[in-house]
Parts: sequence; structure tokens; C-alpha cells
Amino acid sequence: MKLNHLAEMIEKNNENSIEIEANSLEDALKRGADSLKTSIINLDYEIIEKGKKGFLGLGKKNFVVRIWKTGEIDLGIINQSLANQEAEREEIELNLPRDGEGKVKIKRSGVFLKVIPPKNGGVPAELKAIENLLFKRGIHHFDRRQVKDILKKSDESWVKIGEWVPNPEYDSKITISVAADEMEASITMSAPIYSGRTLEPEEIINALESEGVKYGILYDKIREIADDEIVNIPIVVAQGIPPKHGRDSEIAYKFKTGFETGPLFDKEEEVVDYRELNRVQNVLAGQIIAEKIPAGRGEYGRTVKNKVIEARDGKDYLFRVGKNVRLSEDGFTAYAQKDGQVFLSGGELVVREIYEVRGDLDYNVGNIDFVGTVIIHGDVKENFLIKAAGDVFIVGSFYRSEIIAQGKVIAKGGIKGGKIKAGRSIYSKYIDNANLEAGLDVIASEEIMNCDIKASGRVICITGKGGIIGGRVIAALQIIAKKLGAESYTGTLLEAGVDPSIKLKLSELEKEKKTMDEKFDTLLTSLERIETEKKEQGLSPKKEKILKKMIAARMVYSKKLAFIEDKIKKLSIYLSNLENKGSISSRYITYPGVKVTIKNAEMEIKNEYKSVTFKYSAGHIVPSKYEFNELDKEIRQEIRKLKDREKG
Repeated sequence: MKLNHLAEMIEKNNENSIEIEANSLEDALKRGADSLKTSIINLDYEIIEKGKKGFLGLGKKNFVVRIWKTGEIDLGIINQSLANQEAEREEIELNLPRDGEGKVKIKRSGVFLKVIPPKNGGVPAELKAIENLLFKRGIHHFDRRQVKDILKKSDESWVKIGEWVPNPEYDSKITISVAADEMEASITMSAPIYSGRTLEPEEIINALESEGVKYGILYDKIREIADDEIVNIPIVVAQGIPPKHGRDSEIAYKFKTGFETGPLFDKEEEVVDYRELNRVQNVLAGQIIAEKIPAGRGEYGRTVKNKVIEARDGKDYLFRVGKNVRLSEDGFTAYAQKDGQVFLSGGELVVREIYEVRGDLDYNVGNIDFVGTVIIHGDVKENFLIKAAGDVFIVGSFYRSEIIAQGKVIAKGGIKGGKIKAGRSIYSKYIDNANLEAGLDVIASEEIMNCDIKASGRVICITGKGGIIGGRVIAALQIIAKKLGAESYTGTLLEAGVDPSIKLKLSELEKEKKTMDEKFDTLLTSLERIETEKKEQGLSPKKEKILKKMIAARMVYSKKLAFIEDKIKKLSIYLSNLENKGSISSRYITYPGVKVTIKNAEMEIKNEYKSVTFKYSAGHIVPSKYEFNELDKEIRQEIRKLKDREKG
């Protein structure tokens, strides 16, 4: 179907007027040209609704445009717009037929013609149609044989067929519009009439410069307007650069500055653990805890008329640091000076070596894992965990929870159930049904009942009721109490003269030594065999390498075994010395039902003993008179100091 036939059909069906909604007027006209199978140069339009750009996507509104042909239908053959080119590509992809056509371009350098061949079975362009096209553009003097040759080739190349005859009154004209803030300039180029021509890119640029538009010119867009003869559409051809104000300085904290985290979700159990609130922000000495991002310099802008738009520099805010925090020499990096908890206090960055809970440890606080000392001003409720690299001090009581501390643990109100492991001593008012392990002493000011206790120092209970009743108590040095056992003959296991932690360590070392001895024996056997082979027949290069590795391994094993044996010897001597120091004493009474063990000797108490000390001698346990008056005085002073500290 030829293009003029298509135009007639459109007019007959009253479809030469359509409404298009698009992001811009330019886009609407391109789509209109595509729909009406013509060039933009042949269109006229009416804006029904004007679009808006909006701000950051807000308030954006599309253009609604009514578009129709101007009546110069044949001009659609003259110039193909970008929209038509896109439509053509789409038609080819859909295997739709497209008729051949001619195009004319009039420039200062001459009159040019090209012929586009038909596509997908379309009808070739005819000589008469090409001649009529030239006549309608006011081109009457041309070589007919040359036109025939161009038509025959139909290779879509522009061929000059004549010289340009100036007709300024018929040429395109441009209107230049500069925005009020001079950040944008646009042009609207009118369509040429009859034998007129569209403007060259250089002419458009000169016109802009004559209006003072000298900056941000979009040269590619101008070439597109000229080459594709985009007319009657306002198109932006110059854009200014807005100023970039400098960013204010910022502090990038390397920790959470508030309670952003919530309960921890256990993926394996698929439940939420409301004890794990992750509120403690631990830092270590030397750790970077915050960095200052410096304020940025502003970058000035320019209008399309090349006017400078000033920009402000960012504000510089102070980097405030407080206790246990130091700034780098340049003032941009903050380091923790101590292990502890980092947080902001009144806008100041501080590190505290103590983590305090102003009340009970419950679901409002959650589990605690801290690199310093922890103070609980209330009780520790059931089923919580405290880990501390320092001490743990509880003003109230401890109920069936767990503590792991590298320092000492003090439970002023008492310990009721649960598990405590301390690197140093454990102090409490009373200890009931608990599992305790101390690197030094376990001291109770009232009573110890039904507990499993291991202490690398002493277990002491000589004030208040002063009784150790039930359970199992092991101390490396001494067990000292007012009373041992109970009138009801409650089973009570007491052991001294053996450090449980050292005993465990010694056992582990002996197992390690045994394993290494076996491996070392195997190595020596293999080494002997390969050395014999070397003497008798020599070794290949590969076996020589193996031999060297085996000799090196022998040296490593020898040194490591010597180190382990030395440690075993020292620990054994330490445990042996404990035999003479180990003792179990009751200031007032020891009841039947108590079983006393010192080293490997055992003694079951079947009769009451008053004011007695049990010691190890020649493989037996020997009861003797209680004689620890000086020790009593020392322990009482220690407990008094502890109570004074608790009051403070």
C-alpha cells in the first residue's frame, strides 16, 4: 500500500486527529507521527493538558496532546523522523510490508535525494512519485537520468542532485526560550515552506550564542534537531549546572547508638529468645569506635548564560569525646582507651569499664556479655546469663541463672541455685543448691547448703550460722566452717588438698603426652628405616626431601614433648605440696554423715567431733584440735571489708 493511499484511508476514516498522553510534548509528537505514518514536519497539535516535571517524582503530570496532519500528506515522504524510524524497525521485526519511498533534504551545500527500498514485499517507489516529490519541494531543475539511477539503486544513500537556491522567506525559523532562572534554554524550529530548508547545527548554535546562551549547550541534541528536521516542538538544547552545597561533617559510629536491636531469633529452634536483646556495646582498648567524615567543599554552578552560582561549604561540627576515649592527632578518629561499654552521653563519646543495671536483671535487660565489670542493683532473675571479663557485683540475690566471670563474683543477697564460674573468688550471704567453680576462694557469710563447689583456694563459712550442709565441696587448700554437716546426719562430701582445675589440666596434659609419644615412636621407626636405606643404597631426590621433613618433625616433637613433660612435672609438684596444706576444719562441730577426703585418703565421720581440724598424714586422715585463730581473724577482716564495700 502506497503512502498517499494510506493517507486517503486515514482521512476517510476520520482518524487524522488523535490524542496522545506522554511524558513530554516531543515524545507525544514522535508517537503521533508513528501512529499517523508521517513525519513530525507534517503535524500540527493542540495541548489539552500541560504536563509537569514534578520534584523527585512528586507532582509529576503527563502531557495530553491532540495531533493531526497539516494536509501536506506527501511531505511525509520527504523527511523521516526518529519516531518513524522506530516504527519502521518495529514493522520489519513484525515482517509487515513497507513500500519504497523517496526523501529530499535541502541544505546550503545542495539538494539531496535518497530512495529507500521496499521491505517485506512492499511496492517499490515509482519515478513519477519521486518527480512529484521534487516538484512539490520547488525543485524543477534536475537530471532525470540521475534520479532514475538513484531509484534503481535504492541504497538509502544521500546523493546530491542540484544546488541550493537561497529562499530565506521559505527557510525554517527558530524561537529561543530561556527559563527565568537561566538554568535551561530551549528552541522551537518551524517547518520549512516549499523550497526552503531546515537550519544547520551551526546556525542554531550561533543563534543561541547571540541570545547569550553560551554554557551547557547540548550539541548532540542540536544535531539531532537539524538532521531529523524536528519542527514545531520546544526542545531543551542547553542546561545549566546547579550548585552543589558542601556536605556537613558527620560522625560515623562503629557501634549502635541506641536500642535498635530486638530479641534474637533462634533459627534452629525457630523461636524468639527474649533474653538476647544485644544491648551491650562492647569495645576493646585500641579499637576504633567512631570516625569523623570532614565537611565537604561546595561546588559552584553555572547558568546557560555562563553566570556563576555560588555554593556554600559544609558546616564543621565538633567531635566530642569523654572518658576513656582519645582522638587521633588529626582529630578524625576516636579510639577506646579501655575495655568497656561505649555509648553517647550528652552528645559525648565515652567508654565505661562498668556496665550497670539500675534494677533487676530480667526480660527488660536480657542477657549480658561485657568486657568489663557488671553491677546489678537488684536481683538476677531466673534463666539469664552474665558473661564478664571483670567482676560481677549483685546488690540483691541470684536466682537459678548462670555467671561466667574472669574476676570475682559478689552476690550480696545470696545465691539460690544456678551456676557460677569465677576466675577469682565468689562471695555471698548464703549459697543454696548451686554449682560453683572459683579460681580462688568461695566465702559465704551465713551458710552453704546442698551445693557442688570447686575452689582452687579455700571454701570458708565461719560467720552467721556458718554451716556447710549436704552436697560436695572441693578446695585445693582448706575447707573451714563453724559446722560441717547437720544433726540429721545429712550426707556431706568434703575434699581438700587437691586443686580440681589443676587436676583436670594435669589429666589433659597426660593424655596429650600419651598421644604424642605414640606418634613420635612411629616417626622414629620410619626415620630409622629410611636412614638405613640411605646408607645401603642411597635415596632418590623425592625420598631425600621426605627424610629432611622427618628430621625436622623429630626436632618439633622433641621440643613439644619436653615442654609438656616440664608442665606435668610442675603441676605434679604443686599438687604434691597441696597434700601438706590441705585441711578441713570445723570451729564448733562436725556431724556424722560427713565424708572427709584429703589427697587419696578418706574418712567417714561416725561420731561428732568438736572444734576439729582434719589433716593428711602418712596415707591417713588425722583429726586434731582446731587451731586457726589467726586465720579466723584474717577471714573476718576480709568479710568485714567486703560488707563495708557493699554498703558503699
